[in-house]
Formats: sequence, structure tokens, C-alpha cells
Amino acid sequence: AQENLDPGTLALRRRWRRAMEAAFIVAVAIAPVVFSDYAIALLDYVGLASITVLGLVLLTGVAGLTSFGTMGPARGERNERCSRGPKDCC
Repeated sequence: AQENLDPGTLALRRRWRRAMEAAFIVAVAIAPVVFSDYAIALLDYVGLASITVLGLVLLTGVAGLTSFGTMGPARGERNERCSRGPKDCC
């Protein structure tokens, strides 16, 4: 927790973060000049794959299980509609 750190350490972290942000902005600005079209397209694919993977991680959560709601009664159980006959069963 950051509340336990002394002010000098917090200031160092802020400076480090600002330096990293500035380096990222400079790298993005210089990339079209330095890299070829192929390398930029490859980096685009890497970025899109990263966004996809991040979305999958957020969807599955910590346990790796997805939950899209219930898909009906559990195996071996019957709901009220199914108990009236096969026509009403979903």
C-alpha cells in the first residue's frame, strides 16, 4: 500500500512513471519513421492480439471460469414446463 511509503519514495515513483510515459509517447511518435510498413503491421497485429487476450482474461476472471448465466435446469432436474410433457420441454 502506498500510504505506508515515505514521501521520497512516492516522489521517485512519480518521476519514474512520468519518465516511462514520456518514453512511450516518444517511441510511438518515432515508430513510423524508424520501422518499415511490415514491422508496423506486425506491431498492429501484436496490439490487437494483446487487446483480445486482455478481454479474455477479464471475461474469465481469476478462476478461469466463464459465466454467461444459466443454461436451464441442471442435469437430472426438470423444471415445471418439462414436467407437463415433452412438447413443453425446452
